Amino acid sequence: LVWQSFEDEDPLSREELADLSALWGVKDGDAKVYENPVLTEIFEGGKLPLPASPKYSCAELAGGHIRLLKIRAQDARGPCWARYLAQHMWAGEDFYMQVDSHMRFVPQWDDEMRAQLAWCGRQSEKPVL
Repeated sequence: LVWQSFEDEDPLSREELADLSALWGVKDGDAKVYENPVLTEIFEGGKLPLPASPKYSCAELAGGHIRLLKIRAQDARGPCWARYLAQHMWAGEDFYMQVDSHMRFVPQWDDEMRAQLAWCGRQSEKPVL
């Protein structure tokens, strides 16, 4: 999750995190620091035109099921850049999906998506939806 907003805003409430933790069967605990050398290089390596001292934080939530990168609104560079950053948070999971706030879902969307992916997998070795 890449959160480009103001410093005092959180993308998920405590209740929402508790619901997600229960859904995934993990203990709802505090956020843990998330170390990612690629993101560190992006923000601190001086290779990209970022503000002189961009403020950002990385954390793992809901037992590591959610990786959160928080960036101040004034340091944000838009949705394409956020997607680029999110790609660097992939950690080998079987499924990887990017969504944004404009997307809507139908009931049982996850089952439908798995079925579509299975069909694609019969057509190609590297299926993409």
